Amino acid sequence: MAVVDLHFFFCRGERVLAHVPLVLDVDTLTLQSPDIPKPLPDWARLEFKQCSNCTLQAAESPYCPFATQLVGPLERLRPIIGEKSVTLRVVSEFGVVSEETSVASAVSSLMSLLCASGGCPQMGFLRPLARVTLPLEPAVATTRRATGFYTLTQMFLRRGSATDEALTGLSQIYKDVQTVNNAMAKRLRAALASEEGAMQAERLIKLFAEILPRAADDQLAACGERLDEDAPSI
Repeated sequence: MAVVDLHFFFCRGERVLAHVPLVLDVDTLTLQSPDIPKPLPDWARLEFKQCSNCTLQAAESPYCPFATQLVGPLERLRPIIGEKSVTLRVVSEFGVVSEETSVASAVSSLMSLLCASGGCPQMGFLRPLARVTLPLEPAVATTRRATGFYTLTQMFLRRGSATDEALTGLSQIYKDVQTVNNAMAKRLRAALASEEGAMQAERLIKLFAEILPRAADDQLAACGERLDEDAPSI
């Protein structure tokens, strides 16, 4: 099995506050996390605040794959919860990307990869994009890449028939992703509410809420506006 190692370092100056290592299977583009504790917490069980659009069954998948991938990273990210900004340094097969940014933006870069490659069926469309998505890239750039991939997929799968020019299918994909993210925020809120460090838990929930994607139609509209601006004049 061919794998790619990725390392997310959250730093203040030269000091590493948090480090999240990830292992990506090159063939399946799913995470083979070295950071999954056993036993898993109850909040990672599939039926704990299960997403309304989930297609999995507890008998076959007792734990939510996305939640399972979040357990280790969330623990590792606790030291940066009270920070406002950090320097994110991402080490991958493509080199090193380093930039000072807000904690929300830094965690969002990590969460994007966890979402796409965490094994959630509703995130399956995003999986091929996981390896080529750049850390800290603007949301509109990610949406533009997803739009291009969706359009290309339509061309190959629907040869000789009408394609989805209105991007209705892509809009639904983004809505499904948003449903999962909103449900995950509720899952985490319920899971962390009983912690002794309630203030820290609430900050973690607030941080997660900040990085939830905008509504699907808003993202696609923003992408369209940007394409109009960048389109060459004829």
